[in-house]
Amino acid sequence: MAWNTFSPVARTTREFFDVPAMYVDALSYVFMVVYIPFIVPASWVLSKYNIAVGVLLGGLLNAVGAWVRYAGVMVPVSDMSRYYIVFAGQTVCSLAQCFILQVPPLVANSWFPVHQRALATSISALFNQLGVAIGFLVSPFILKNATENFPNLLMIVSIICSVAFVLLCLGFRSSPATPPSYSVASKAEAGDVGMKDMFKEVCTNRSFIILFFAYGINIGIFYAITTLLDQMLEPFNYLSDATGWLGFIIVVVGLAGAIIGGIVLDRTYMYKEILSITYLGTALSLIWFRFALQPNSFLNLAFACGSFGFFVTALLPISLEAAVEATYPIVTEELSAGLMMASAQVFGIILILSLSPLIHNSDGHMAAVVMTALAGFSTLILIGFKPEYKRYNEDHCRRGHST
Repeated sequence: MAWNTFSPVARTTREFFDVPAMYVDALSYVFMVVYIPFIVPASWVLSKYNIAVGVLLGGLLNAVGAWVRYAGVMVPVSDMSRYYIVFAGQTVCSLAQCFILQVPPLVANSWFPVHQRALATSISALFNQLGVAIGFLVSPFILKNATENFPNLLMIVSIICSVAFVLLCLGFRSSPATPPSYSVASKAEAGDVGMKDMFKEVCTNRSFIILFFAYGINIGIFYAITTLLDQMLEPFNYLSDATGWLGFIIVVVGLAGAIIGGIVLDRTYMYKEILSITYLGTALSLIWFRFALQPNSFLNLAFACGSFGFFVTALLPISLEAAVEATYPIVTEELSAGLMMASAQVFGIILILSLSPLIHNSDGHMAAVVMTALAGFSTLILIGFKPEYKRYNEDHCRRGHST
């Protein structure tokens, strides 16, 4: 929610701080920039200590960063100085995500049996998406295109982040007393693998490399659309309220896609087939979005955004689970998922920086074409992906021996 505070109301944010569009974009992609160098240290903390330590640290940073942003709009300084304070708070919030984004497959593996892992990863990942959805609605609703409401918006987000941190302190635990699967127990018995060996594995594992790029491109597109959606709609005379609703539709319909994908994967383990459907569906949805991007076409845009959200969100947890399977038992879940998310951040930064000027120099059509082409390319490289079931096979092999 902290990440998506400003993008749905990019025009009002520009007016409030009296800055050009690229400064508003920076409030979004700072999350991506910070994630890349800090993902390895964050993964080390999660591995060295436990999930709870990392998640609580992330929750604390998120709350602190949110209050710094609120302080930034309350101090009696120039607009530019306010912007820099808010940007500093946004940077602190971006540090928080380094301890959060890669946690879903780690939680699923630590707490859930084999036949529930994909669904658990989907549900865990969806709560991050839920925050994005809330941001799409809350920001336009509170601001109402009026800059004087900015302090209220940032105060409400700060309170929500603080409550979330308190709830984490009260209820979050790293793992149950008894491992939920044979693969978790055997990995604990084997002990830690060195970081050098883990990086060697991810750099030489063909399945992981394909997923790394395909996933990064598609989630990078998701980041770009959610960041630039208000700017893409502006030339077609849509207000920020429309941006909020379309973004909300992307994420909420995506929740259904991820849950359905998780359930199907848990029952079939058809990684390649399900991934192919979600990646192809994402590309086709972007084609639909390109042609729906017209004045007075909100309903068509809503269906196109819903289709995009359904497929792109479904591929998120499934890709993370596939990456864990491909690199088991050498690479930890937190590093595998963290590197996948780092790929998405890199592509997100590239797309935001390259598409924002393109939108302002023309309109959103060409940007949609570029994203469609990239999504199609990621679908093609997925052809070379050969699913590996190393963790799954160990669980079922050990279960067979014990019966």
